[in-house]
Amino acid sequence: MQNMFQTFPRSFEGREIISVGPKSDQFHLIKDLISLKSKDKSIFVIEGLWGYRKIVSMGIHVRLFCFCPDYISSEEELELVKGFIRIADESAYVSDKLCARMSDRDSTEGFFVVADYPTKTVADIPLKENNLIIITDGLDKPGNIGTIIRSAEAAGCDAVISVNTRVPLSQHRLIKASLGGSLTLPVISMDVNDCIQWLKDNGFTLYITNLKSARWHYEESYQGRAAIVAGNEIRGISDIWNQCDVPHVNIKIPMFGQCDSLNVGFASTMVAYEASLKQKGLIK
Repeated sequence: MQNMFQTFPRSFEGREIISVGPKSDQFHLIKDLISLKSKDKSIFVIEGLWGYRKIVSMGIHVRLFCFCPDYISSEEELELVKGFIRIADESAYVSDKLCARMSDRDSTEGFFVVADYPTKTVADIPLKENNLIIITDGLDKPGNIGTIIRSAEAAGCDAVISVNTRVPLSQHRLIKASLGGSLTLPVISMDVNDCIQWLKDNGFTLYITNLKSARWHYEESYQGRAAIVAGNEIRGISDIWNQCDVPHVNIKIPMFGQCDSLNVGFASTMVAYEASLKQKGLIK
């Protein structure tokens, strides 16, 4: 492979490539986003090249692309670097040592992308005869939220709605855990009461995981507009869901061992796939 960027050309296809150091605004922008010091929820950062195709397919605006040429190890990576330079407002070389300082990993990938976060609302959810959404209630771990989004996207859900959380949807750990699903699927942050009103107005039924329920998750048909509620990792489901006037069903997942609960991401995945397959007529 001939890596043209190891000679540090000052431009590529007419687009300027600058060099940045530890005192540059670009360095501090990426560092603050990765260390979670930045309060700007309108932008996000990803480390690596993995998000290119999702960013392009969704038409997401890329503000900054920083890369270390030493980390380009294949023709595919070289083409992705070229692709990011073509679409980014600004592209910059960074050194290996500077990459390590920007990253929060033991070993950096050598590529950093800063882009506008695609904020969505419930108006972006396509309402149909059968709908399937997941509501994350009070989740505090970005990895769990991201895993649920990833599973929801894979299962064919229509959206994920986040309530009662301090975790920004634009946080890079959440986006990474979702493998970009949070960029392609409508993922919406809402006030819990506004969410309940929207569910009621649009004819949804809630499916609430509850270890005390007498009904198994596989006994439900999930036909119509279904919303699966995923509760906090420690506290579980908020009381508001069983007290609200949206139709709701409590369900539980069989536990055959000594553990009395599953990780919230895995539990949500099981119920989402059960519901999706039934809505699509693939299982009865």
